[in-house]
Amino acid sequence: METASFVISIIVASLLLFPVVVCVISCTLVAFLEGVRKRRWIKQGRIFGDSTKNTPAQRKGKKNLRRAYDGIYKGLSMLFSIVPSNSLRRFLYQAVFHMEIAKGACIHKGVEIRDGYKICIGPRTIVGDDCILDGRGTLVIGNDVNISSRASIYTAQHQINSPDFSGEFKGVTIGHHAWISANTVVLPGVSVGEGAVLAAGGIATKNLDPFNVYGGVPAKKIGERNRELCYLLDGPSTLFF
Repeated sequence: METASFVISIIVASLLLFPVVVCVISCTLVAFLEGVRKRRWIKQGRIFGDSTKNTPAQRKGKKNLRRAYDGIYKGLSMLFSIVPSNSLRRFLYQAVFHMEIAKGACIHKGVEIRDGYKICIGPRTIVGDDCILDGRGTLVIGNDVNISSRASIYTAQHQINSPDFSGEFKGVTIGHHAWISANTVVLPGVSVGEGAVLAAGGIATKNLDPFNVYGGVPAKKIGERNRELCYLLDGPSTLFF
């Protein structure tokens, strides 16, 4: 009887520890490889905001390895996004994904991160729930930017007229005090000027000029904004959420 209880205890402990071990190994692997990728990227002279086109299709074996790694990365991104602590989420994004996140910035729950080592977020910027931050073509977000819930910012896409449907990568920059409202989309290569606003539901396909308000699909100018902006955003002051 005691032997059976001991065996059951070992099995239960193993089942409980297995996900933790897998998570730790995955975090260590991704942190190491993303660090290598970032150092290589910097060594090549790349800067935030670069626009680059994709390379030819990879060999099948290499492509399969890339897909497996992308799966691990996406799994960690989903896991980190539900951690009930802004401080801990920030730490994980910086330590594992090598994101540049300035003091006072806040990333809420449910955010999907792609190629975080090419993402730079300025002081006191707030990223709302369930957003997509795509760093594949580089993404730079300035100070005191408000990105509302379910906004999607893309820096990579397929070329519509490409014979092999190849992709292209174009950096996105978002200026200080800009407001990307809820359920919006910013497409690759767009520059959002200082203080510019993309109204709810809008899709930015072209540059948004500073201190102008845009809305619609595709987004067009619908108004202007006060140019004397001086507010400092205040993210969560508590440890949790």
